Parts: sequence; C-alpha cells; structure tokens
Amino acid sequence: YWNDLDFYADTFEDGSSINDNISSIYVETHIEKGLAYLRNAHANYANGSWSNNVGITGLATLAFLNYGYDETDPDVQRAIQYILTAVKSNPASLDYGSIYFDYYRQTYETSMAVLALKATQNQDYADEIARARDWLVNSQWDNQCLWKFCRGCPKYHKRE
Repeated sequence: YWNDLDFYADTFEDGSSINDNISSIYVETHIEKGLAYLRNAHANYANGSWSNNVGITGLATLAFLNYGYDETDPDVQRAIQYILTAVKSNPASLDYGSIYFDYYRQTYETSMAVLALKATQNQDYADEIARARDWLVNSQWDNQCLWKFCRGCPKYHKRE
C-alpha cells in the first residue's frame, strides 16, 4: 500500500504531504482494528487475562496503554489485576519478585508484566516493578546478559 501512495508527493505549507495524512489514517484504522480484536478476545477470559498467560496479557495490555488508554479502561483494569495476582510475594521463596504463572516461562512473563505495569505510570506498582527488576537481574545466568529459563533448573545451567 505504501508505494501506491507515492503519487501524492505534493507538500503543504507546513511541510506535510497528503501521504503523511493518508498513512496516518491507514495506520490508525489498523491499530483500532487490532485493539478491537484484542477486546473481543479478552472477553473470552473471565480471569482478566489474554490466553491465561501473563506474558501475552502484558503485551496486549501494552498495546492499549501505548495507544493512549489507561487503567480507567475496563480491559486494561482487568488485565493489570490479573498480572498483579501473578506476583510472587513470599520473600523466602527463590522466585520472590517474579511475576508468572507458567514456571517454564517465568523470565518472559516477568519481563512482559514489568513492561505493562511500568506503562501504566502508576506509582502504586513501584514496589512490584522494583522487585521484578531485582529478580530479573539476580536470575541472570552470567554477566553476558544470558538468562536461564527457570531458577533452579539444572537442566539448563549449573551455577558456580
């Protein structure tokens, strides 16, 4: 589609072109269609998740937040609450601070949850974000920024 718009190369006084306006409308329309799809899919999960997965829920929530929605939106609200139910809050546990339900995807799920929580710009989540950050740093396999798949899985690494 983008190449088909090249014949609208005339620019206006402000430096914009009709290409910019058509491209913007095209992009906005498709983003809104994507968000409508996500809303429809979200209705299938009473627990507030997308696909019963913290990582996917974090990414879908991020799409809404990056488009300008906030926690007053019911889908965003439900998703954030689902993410918060996955926070591991027992300080005696090895997974303290992580945010996951799927043990074998805890690094991915924690990372996506942090992105969504941070994007809310809600200071109420500062402690959860900080603990998840610390967990991610401490769960690194080595100083080359490689992560093990799960804490305590000898199949993937042996920590010295």
